[in-house]
This record gives sequence, C-alpha cells and structure tokens, in this order.
Amino acid sequence: MRSAGDSLLQDTATLTAAQGLREETLLPHLEEMLTTAQPWTDALYAGANEIGANMEALSKPYEALVATELSLGGFAEQQEAQFAEMKAAIANMTAAAEAAAAA
Repeated sequence: MRSAGDSLLQDTATLTAAQGLREETLLPHLEEMLTTAQPWTDALYAGANEIGANMEALSKPYEALVATELSLGGFAEQQEAQFAEMKAAIANMTAAAEAAAAA
C-alpha cells in the first residue's frame, strides 16, 4: 500500500510540474492522507488475514466430521454386505436341512 502511495505521489508531482503548478498545492495533503490511511489499511489487511485464519480453523472440525461420516458410511455398507451374506447362508442351510429331512 505504501509503495502504491509513493508511486502516486511521484506521479502527482510529475503531473503538477507538467501543468506548471506548485508542488506545495497538493502534495502535502496527499502525503498526510496516505500517512493517516496507512495504519487503517494495515489493520484492514491484518483483520482479513485473521478472518482467513479463523475460517481455516473453523473448517478443520467440519473436514474431520465429513471424513467420519464417510468412514461410517463405508462401515454401514460393509455391515449391510455381511448381513446379506449371513442371510444367504441361513437360506442355504435351511434349504439343505429341508432337503435332508425330505430324503
């Protein structure tokens, strides 16, 4: 921000000189405005950085929750498959027992 302000000061000085105006007309006020604005813009950027860090910290538990849900989803699918296998095995044993009883 400061380098952009200094560049603006230099451009303004060049423009003022090209128009034949005295530098004292505008530059002191521009310098004062930039000096006054610097702490505010620094605080603004610091606040934005802090918000970004807080958002990152807040997203970590959510990411862990999503990972847990995916893990539980996989576990539920695994349990469902095992239940289907057990059900098929019981059906086969029942059929074999009925066939043995009929013979």
